[in-house]
Amino acid sequence: MAFLHRFYLFQTSPDNPKRELYITTGGIDYFTYYKQGTGEGTSFHLSTEKGNQYTTVDVLPEICNNGALNGLFFKCTAEVADGTGMKKFTAWLNPQNISHIYQFTPGSTMVYFRSGRCISIYNRLADFMKGIIEHNKKYSERKYATYGNRQERK
Repeated sequence: MAFLHRFYLFQTSPDNPKRELYITTGGIDYFTYYKQGTGEGTSFHLSTEKGNQYTTVDVLPEICNNGALNGLFFKCTAEVADGTGMKKFTAWLNPQNISHIYQFTPGSTMVYFRSGRCISIYNRLADFMKGIIEHNKKYSERKYATYGNRQERK
């Protein structure tokens, strides 16, 4: 059984009751910063078969990744085409849900997730791979420092 993390849902109107979201880290492909009116939070892009499904919670992305999710997610600059050109934004990717990676242009990398969702990263493929390998090493070190060696506990 996967561990469930608890988040509070972002509410746009004050008369809505507080709702909670329980989700595993494997249930999230990536997340981004979200701002609506006077509120701000995190949009989780979920790893479901419906390509545009996401949930918004009322915690900032850095706090979410470093606090609740133990730094699993990899921070990078993503890009999306809008009417005037390419718009850049910060995204936190789940390395465990990545299916394959493809260099789209010399400065852009497409990351595909197991759910079929994809995101364009503003970086060269070689630099992206180097960054994700370093991130996984540091994540393994943090897990070892926190929980110790699994073999020793048995």
